[in-house]
Amino acid sequence: MARVGISVIAAFVLAASVQAVPFADKPRTFDPFDAKIEGVGGFMNSTEGWGEFAKYVSTTDGDHNWDARLGANIEAFRYENRLSVDIASDIELIADGHNDIGFRPRVFYWQESLFVMESAGFLDFGLGYYHRCSHPVDNLIEYLDTGNRLQRSAIWDSVTLRAYTEPVGFVWGNGTKGSIRGTFDNHAYVLTHDYVPSEYSNRRRSLSTLLDTCVFGIEAEPLRWGDLGWYVDAKAFFDIYRGTGKAFLSPSALAETGLTVHGRGGELSTFLRWERETETLVEPWRQDGDYLTIGMRVQ
Repeated sequence: MARVGISVIAAFVLAASVQAVPFADKPRTFDPFDAKIEGVGGFMNSTEGWGEFAKYVSTTDGDHNWDARLGANIEAFRYENRLSVDIASDIELIADGHNDIGFRPRVFYWQESLFVMESAGFLDFGLGYYHRCSHPVDNLIEYLDTGNRLQRSAIWDSVTLRAYTEPVGFVWGNGTKGSIRGTFDNHAYVLTHDYVPSEYSNRRRSLSTLLDTCVFGIEAEPLRWGDLGWYVDAKAFFDIYRGTGKAFLSPSALAETGLTVHGRGGELSTFLRWERETETLVEPWRQDGDYLTIGMRVQ
């Protein structure tokens, strides 16, 4: 089973050519039905917070040095283990190393979401709405130093269809076990806005032509010994843009592996993540490159 998961990740990575638009919650999956309850349920059933901090150890540009993310989920309403209404908010900050302390914030992404999820036993699915926006931070310093106007702000809101399979568990023996499941999201964009200085208007593919993003994922914890687990996750992204005369597809991928300590009140993970990006929204033009990070996540 571990070989199957690694093979799927390799296929995703080798098939990738460019990165999807930024999602602040891209590295993780929140499924409210992972936590079962007893009884009918009610309002404000549970809350969950998460955060991660990562260092870029290999990049092909000078705009990525640190990555920080924070997020929170509130289950506003739960009916038994069948229906859940969830509110979430997530932010991400990208910083380069071009100042005296090696940490110059460049852009942050902010997103909020509302989802109604239902569980059918073998499949958890639902419909929701995402609001997302990006904002440059210290790009004014770049303008003062070089005269280059790098101000770029974008909005990409979507109605999102979501589905997660129930985890399939297996036992290796001697107290070692594992699990694997599939995830799917389809983001149909209903509001897109992309402001960029006019001198760069012909140098990038605008988010204003973005129509849809499909995301297929596999989450596996092939080995778990008690509270310690080794996990391998992979996601394939397919952005659909409106082109001249017809739409065109822009595929990408993300692969992550790490160790997780499972505790009674949360989890602590260390990870290694690879992704290829061309639409980071840090610069007014599209950036092509591969990015490798190491980091830590608490949730």
